[in-house]
Amino acid sequence: MEHRYPSISVIIPVFNGAPFLAEAVASIHAQQIPVNEIIIVDDGSTDETAAVAAGLGKGLRYIYQPNQGPHAAQNTGLALAQGEVIAFLDADDRWPTDKLSVQLPLLLSDLHPAIVLGFLQYIRLRETAGGKCEYLPFLEPFFGANCFGAALFRRETFAKVGQLDGAMTCGGDVDWFLRAREQGLVMAAVSSVTLFYRLHPGNITRHKTQRDHFLLQALKQSLDRRRASDRKVADLSELPRPRPDRRK
Repeated sequence: MEHRYPSISVIIPVFNGAPFLAEAVASIHAQQIPVNEIIIVDDGSTDETAAVAAGLGKGLRYIYQPNQGPHAAQNTGLALAQGEVIAFLDADDRWPTDKLSVQLPLLLSDLHPAIVLGFLQYIRLRETAGGKCEYLPFLEPFFGANCFGAALFRRETFAKVGQLDGAMTCGGDVDWFLRAREQGLVMAAVSSVTLFYRLHPGNITRHKTQRDHFLLQALKQSLDRRRASDRKVADLSELPRPRPDRRK
């Protein structure tokens, strides 16, 4: 008897990501568990993103909106997604082929977590022994405690926590996870790499001043909410910290 998986929606926010978009989508199609819908939200790209998306075949939903920032694009995808399970993938990143097969069973387990986290593996352009340049693993994998692309979510989780803060150009994932922890949502983690995070000159998170500004804003807002409600917040140390499997 064929196993019935819950429906899965994957949201890809993209801004000028034409060089990487096809590879991101291919990594979703390569999953051992089928995905029901892929929603590409083009956040005002001025490159060939639209043409690349059009060439990726049927089964993709492409949405264009004026540039509002990555978290606003994620929110647009959330509003459209129909799946029982929600996943995210930035257009310049990719998934290992077993991401869904290692995270989904834990999401559906008796623990009934709202979110299943995983590990990130940085990849950067490096020259191989054969003289080719490829994006290969760099540094050790690390725990993605606040990373949407490395996580897997139950759909109803967003009804409880709300959307991302679209006014934040970065750091909205940290803000969202702080809100989730404040509500005491059950989170679990797998010991595998669940996201390959590509390092390249266009990474938003490389803009340190902007990144630090929004990080401090997210932390202050969380502190203000906790002071107002006097609620205990689950510390990151309470989450499982397994050692990651190395995925090449």
